[in-house]
Amino acid sequence: MAENIFSARLLAVQQFLKKEGLQAYIQPSSDNHQSEYVADRFKFRTWLSGFTGSMGIAVITEKNGYVWTDSRYFLQAETELGGSHWQLKKQKLQASAEHITALAEELMPNRKGIQKRNCRVQGSKAPI
Repeated sequence: MAENIFSARLLAVQQFLKKEGLQAYIQPSSDNHQSEYVADRFKFRTWLSGFTGSMGIAVITEKNGYVWTDSRYFLQAETELGGSHWQLKKQKLQASAEHITALAEELMPNRKGIQKRNCRVQGSKAPI
């Protein structure tokens, strides 16, 4: 598969994961308020993967790059991720956390890297 800018960005994050001893990085498409439709400055998932749909979660492991999205964006994601090393994961239920289950199955117990400003612990009022 030919390299493109999104494959190069995926590889750069994978190299960072390896350097830091992390197994995965999760990048949601939401902002600090968990909004689906966000300002350009919060569109890091789009910059990273090339997928421009308003709903999606990028998950990078040492060996793979995935974008989970719901059925509204399946065709768009297939087109936008085509030609890169990113793989589309079709979410069965909108707004579900299927990526967490998949990660738990793929990864050994270890450290995960997250972007704190967009993640909350269940029952917590403050970002972790």
